[in-house]
Amino acid sequence: MKKIFIILFILICCVNVFAQENLFYINKQSDIIATKDKEKTCGLFLNSFYYNEVISERPDNISLAIPFFNRYINFDLEKFVIYNNIQVVSKNSAGEEYIDLKPNLLSYKLHLNNNVVGILNFVNNSIVASFKIKNKQYEISEFNNEYILFETTNSINNSSFSCAVEDHHNNNRF
Repeated sequence: MKKIFIILFILICCVNVFAQENLFYINKQSDIIATKDKEKTCGLFLNSFYYNEVISERPDNISLAIPFFNRYINFDLEKFVIYNNIQVVSKNSAGEEYIDLKPNLLSYKLHLNNNVVGILNFVNNSIVASFKIKNKQYEISEFNNEYILFETTNSINNSSFSCAVEDHHNNNRF
């Protein structure tokens, strides 16, 4: 009996160690189409529990499996700070007042095969991501309270956005 408990304990520990958190899951019932070719749009469910955990803990590094159409891609995320505290000068009848503001932006570089391929931002209670794989630009954004992944070059809306990822990093295999 004792051996059974030990084996169960080891199995549970192994499952927890190797379990990878998912920020998103594929939503096959989504009817949102953001691209000319509907196959280049993928609806996503947000894992609110994990989202809140990331926001509260703000880890420096995360390993995530992110949906990529009919499969998942394993990204390593590295936190980076775009800017630190900002000091604003406010003028009023008493003179100048200096106000320190701390931006509420949490940004991560997306690493794939040891190359930075994009970014993922937590901002204004939402997630925005942009990344490049095999010379194609993809975005994850929120639309009508639902997240979508889509290929930007096939978007039904014209965009002037371009991800500044070096060209030699764009031929990643996954």
